Amino acid sequence: MERHDDRSRGNSNGVTSEHGDGADHRSSGSNEPDHGGETTRRTEPDGGSATRHDGSEPIHSGAADADLEHVLDVVSRCADGDLTVRMNEDADDETVAAIATEFNQLVETFAETISDVDEFGDQVVGATEHVDSRVSDVKATSKDVSSSVSRISSGASDQHERIDTATKELQNLSAATEEVASSAEEAAATAQNVADRGQDGREAATSALEELDTIEERTEHALETVERLDDRISEVESIVGLIRDIADETNLLALNASIQAAQAGEEGAGFGVVATEVKNLAEEAHEATEDIEASIGEIRAEADETVSEIEATHERVNNGVETAETALEAFTDLVDDIEETTVGVKEISDATDDQAASVEEIVSMVEGIADISDETATKAEAVTVAAQEQTTSLTEVSASVSSLEERATMLDSILDTYEVSTTRAGSDGDTTVLEFWHAMGGDKGLLIDDLIDEFEDQADGIRIEARSKGSYRGTFDSTLAAIDRGSPPTIAQLYEIGTKRALDSNGFVPLERVLPNRALDVTDLLDPVLEYYQHDGQLYSMPFNSSTPVLYYNKDAFDRAGLRSNAPPRTFSAVRDASEQLVDAGITDVGITFANYSWFIEQWFAQQNQPLVDANNGRNGTPTEASLDSEAGRTIYEWITGLENDGLYHNPGIEARSKAKDAFHDGTAGMLIGSTSSLTSVVGNADFEVGTGYFPVPNDRHGVVVGGGSLWITADSTTEEQRAAAEFLAWLAQPEQQARWHKETGYFPIHDGAIDELRADGWFRDNPGHETAIEQLLDSESSPATNGARMGPFNTVRTLVAEAYVDTIPEFGVEDGLGRLNDQVELQLRRYRDETLTGR
Repeated sequence: MERHDDRSRGNSNGVTSEHGDGADHRSSGSNEPDHGGETTRRTEPDGGSATRHDGSEPIHSGAADADLEHVLDVVSRCADGDLTVRMNEDADDETVAAIATEFNQLVETFAETISDVDEFGDQVVGATEHVDSRVSDVKATSKDVSSSVSRISSGASDQHERIDTATKELQNLSAATEEVASSAEEAAATAQNVADRGQDGREAATSALEELDTIEERTEHALETVERLDDRISEVESIVGLIRDIADETNLLALNASIQAAQAGEEGAGFGVVATEVKNLAEEAHEATEDIEASIGEIRAEADETVSEIEATHERVNNGVETAETALEAFTDLVDDIEETTVGVKEISDATDDQAASVEEIVSMVEGIADISDETATKAEAVTVAAQEQTTSLTEVSASVSSLEERATMLDSILDTYEVSTTRAGSDGDTTVLEFWHAMGGDKGLLIDDLIDEFEDQADGIRIEARSKGSYRGTFDSTLAAIDRGSPPTIAQLYEIGTKRALDSNGFVPLERVLPNRALDVTDLLDPVLEYYQHDGQLYSMPFNSSTPVLYYNKDAFDRAGLRSNAPPRTFSAVRDASEQLVDAGITDVGITFANYSWFIEQWFAQQNQPLVDANNGRNGTPTEASLDSEAGRTIYEWITGLENDGLYHNPGIEARSKAKDAFHDGTAGMLIGSTSSLTSVVGNADFEVGTGYFPVPNDRHGVVVGGGSLWITADSTTEEQRAAAEFLAWLAQPEQQARWHKETGYFPIHDGAIDELRADGWFRDNPGHETAIEQLLDSESSPATNGARMGPFNTVRTLVAEAYVDTIPEFGVEDGLGRLNDQVELQLRRYRDETLTGR
């Protein structure tokens, strides 16, 4: 076996850790054995010493010296990891022989143990591969079942809606039928009334006809009377004429008498007087006859007019008689028709009553079916939820199996390298020992060790035992489990999405409550970072490794495609335009690549100032409603799916950040979205000039959300341990440490003073990509959306979001797919709420 030297305490295997901020943290390469050219001093059994330099002679001579040389050689080879070596139990020196016997038994036992562990590791790897394979099969089947049940649930819901609609329609029909029945009864009654009135009308018409006959008779009689009156008037006119003639003759006679009297002289004077009187009387008679003639003329005129009116009346009466006779016939026909209609309406009324009864029975039956449909839909929805939960659980099981396989591989690596870590000395009654669990591996883990060494050198009686748990999830789960057992570490590094659960666990003490006076002014920390980890106005944990996503782009490819290499695209549409130009020019296969990673989706929500959940993005309580199906969500996924459908986006897979970087480095894609913590590796591994730009946004820019992790102090630690831990965290946050942490890891310096120090040193001038990330962070607005969401089941939500782009959205489309995703997320939110309330 080959031996490797790794300085990371508790992390000697060089494990790869999984980070929520998108950074890849890999161990440094293996080192060669440290024994070449190194002098090793060993203590001899008799208290002396022997010095062995490669190829040198031993100090002693003779058989004893040969035995010791053999012992030293075997021990050295064993120390290098060779457990096949054995000491010579037949040594001349009895002490050496006894040591050899005990040593051989120890090595034999140790070798058997290592062999058993190695075999166990192989079995674990094989078992995990088998389980992973079976989980993949079951997961695929579960997805099919979930999809089928989802369609059944959708169909049942649709059926229920249709039955509900049909029920309402039938209920309306039943009501309408009853109303028709009622109206038919009213119509029947009305028809009967009309028939009665028609009969009355017929009788009235008959009476009117009879009255008209009487009027006609009386009119004819009046006409005859008037005609007789006319005859009498004619007779009167004849008499008046006669009188007029007599008056004329009398007047003539009087005139003659007057003439005769005048001739007679005095004897005729008396006769003359009489003649004059007679003449006067004749004239008066003549005048009276004229008056009588005038009156008769008027009477005749009126009589003629009366005759005309009587004749006209007679004609109208005749017409009225004819009309009355026609009306009488019509009334007779109408009465007959109404009588028939009344019979028909009565039959309709009876039939409508029967129909109403039937419809009521149908409505009752349909309502029963609706109840069954409702129950079916409810059960189908429950089955859908269960299937979705099963798929989600299997996804997480798959991730756990992968993690287990990784641990088994790590175990195999440990057995191959075979190095046993030793406990550091220096613990005594005056020393406060702090256990520190973190997720850093490789170079970052080694840097943590160096920082701890520096702190211990200047601290008074504080010793820190650091142990890497290999991943964020592993560290988080281990810490909460240890809190439940009552044996937590003093300090734990928790990823940002675990903040809500950490707060709800009541397993941690607010950092500001235990910070030593004047050890740190928290207002000196960067506002966007500080705001993420504050709760109720207090800083609960120390921001440690913070990052945001940025756009990396191939400047050489931009130049060849005719794009401005000093002006990276900042919006969705600009990214599409640049991608099209890169692809159309044949420079790259696709325009852009980035992992299918929920962290990016969360950032795009923040850039649109859209909280992910209710309750002020989870900061004013436990959220139960999500906004993934909002306009912001549709904008994001329509852009991504549009790019992929048009061959402009390379999707490397779920959380496949390393594959995305590979596609960028090999020229497949001209742009990459990745974490700022990956800047060193992205730039360092490229054979072209890499530019950096702000994280692209749909339209207006509101800001980014910090990712990564922070350091928490557990509540079960002693007051002395908490104060010592706070002193260490305050020291880590100081500008000098933060500047170094930023330079060697790419994570943001969380202290304003560190940024000033880096600018003064010319760091950002020589490393402009780092300044891009800092400026983007400081340009962010402060809002619930940009301060970051808080959800209990955040890790599961991220799994659901990633799975949705693979399964739900391709099958159901962006809008329906996001609706289903939102329902799944809200189910997890409500479940967490219920579990928190019940204390489960």
